[in-house]
Amino acid sequence: MHAHRPSPTTAAQDEKPWKCHPDFIPTLQRLQTRLYPLVSSTTGLSHPEFPTSLLAYNLLTSRQLDDLAIHYHQVWPPVAATSYYPVVISPWVGAACERDVDLETKRRRFGHFIGMQRCESPTEEKE
Repeated sequence: MHAHRPSPTTAAQDEKPWKCHPDFIPTLQRLQTRLYPLVSSTTGLSHPEFPTSLLAYNLLTSRQLDDLAIHYHQVWPPVAATSYYPVVISPWVGAACERDVDLETKRRRFGHFIGMQRCESPTEEKE
């Protein structure tokens, strides 16, 4: 017994045109925004995992954010190079609360460190 297969013209007529959400294309374009890496104040080198786009920034893992914070001297206790940057963030690496700092908080703090908008700490966050 042969299964009935629609003819190419019938199949094309049955398919609905693909429509994406109106925010899809602008969101994709925004996520492609290029980020330019900061360099370490002591070595002059950028971190190899510094995000190169907003998408890469949003995909950073907890370990990567820890490594980036260390590379850019945003640690507890502060070292001399911690204050060599235009922005100093509340450190989590080495802090007593290190295990309690979640991924989104790390990402937001690092985003603030690299100058991203809307990454400031909420007023209820304890330093």
